[in-house]
Amino acid sequence: MVKYSYDTQSRIKKLTAFDMIRKLKILEMFQYNFIGFIIVTILAFIFDKFFFKKTFNYLIEKHKTGKEKDKTFIGFLILCTITMMETFLILIILFYMRKLLLLFPPIGPYMDKSFTGLTTVNSVVHLTLSFLFLEFVSGYRAKTELILEYEFY
Repeated sequence: MVKYSYDTQSRIKKLTAFDMIRKLKILEMFQYNFIGFIIVTILAFIFDKFFFKKTFNYLIEKHKTGKEKDKTFIGFLILCTITMMETFLILIILFYMRKLLLLFPPIGPYMDKSFTGLTTVNSVVHLTLSFLFLEFVSGYRAKTELILEYEFY
């Protein structure tokens, strides 16, 4: 049987350590967050303006009967199909945004040769790229809200 030992004091010490490596990791997170924010803002604006809002407006206009919105099962399936295809497109966009972000070398190894760069990129990619892109693309969000609020006859 393996003896389990846990040293709370050493864990607290590691948590509060603010050595050069920790500073460089924070700098790397800031660097990739900054660059990622710029990439996301530009691409989200372009994709939302020229694609996601247009598909949302088209969907709203096409699926109205008089002044009433389409509340049929077919309308719901069309909405879900369009949203599913756009979700796949977003996955591809996020994949290439990550590739674009990685074109920028980490600044940490230039400041300290013992620092291993790109250790924090996944956190930045998941938070900055994914979350912000989905927040900035209002046409896509509007379609997902329609799915959640869909009312059938």
